[in-house]
Amino acid sequence: MGLLTWLRGRPEFTFDPFYWIKKDELLTTFIDLSHFEFLQKFLDPLLIPIFVIFSIIIVFPKLRKVYLKDLISPAFLIIIALGISIFLSYVSFRSDYWILTRQWVASISLVPLGFVWLAYRISKIFAKIHIIIAFLWIMLCFTPIVLQFHKVAISNSQALRERLAQISVISKEDQDNFEYLESLEYFETPKNLQDQNVDDSNQYWVSLANKNIQHGGKVWKGFRGFYGHPK
Repeated sequence: MGLLTWLRGRPEFTFDPFYWIKKDELLTTFIDLSHFEFLQKFLDPLLIPIFVIFSIIIVFPKLRKVYLKDLISPAFLIIIALGISIFLSYVSFRSDYWILTRQWVASISLVPLGFVWLAYRISKIFAKIHIIIAFLWIMLCFTPIVLQFHKVAISNSQALRERLAQISVISKEDQDNFEYLESLEYFETPKNLQDQNVDDSNQYWVSLANKNIQHGGKVWKGFRGFYGHPK
């Protein structure tokens, strides 16, 4: 989507795709630390029975005819979400751009949705065997989600309090600086950072973006000009 819209005039990238996420850590980051992070240590205990259930249903024709159609849609949603993330990472790799977890944000939000949907469908199958089994299955599925939600809620609450505590009145000097930055058509990398490593250069751009956020309003023309700058 970016290549068809705001990245059409992008500069040629020469970054190492595995600079931020190392090649040997890519699979772990992709599965355990992003898309399925909400399951925490319950990932394997949950995926194994799900795989077994799918296998049994597929092997036996009578079960396949009755139950498979109920499980296909949520499973397909998860597969599509993972596929989108893989595709975006592949585009970054081919474009000599960094592979970043933020490229997977949309898919990361779809995987829990698909999982909850799938868990619900499986619970209905278990309910036909015994209601206790269905109840235990629901508890197993939703316990890690509730724990993760509680953890995130506390973290976000603390971050919000810290953010509110740091809010201060913008000085006239800062306001003038913001207006100057807002007027620039294109942001050039400072000469003292052009020969520096990626971390130093990245910190500069992060700082500049944070100033844009603090100032509020539209994304500054300098950022838009960077991606649309003529080659």
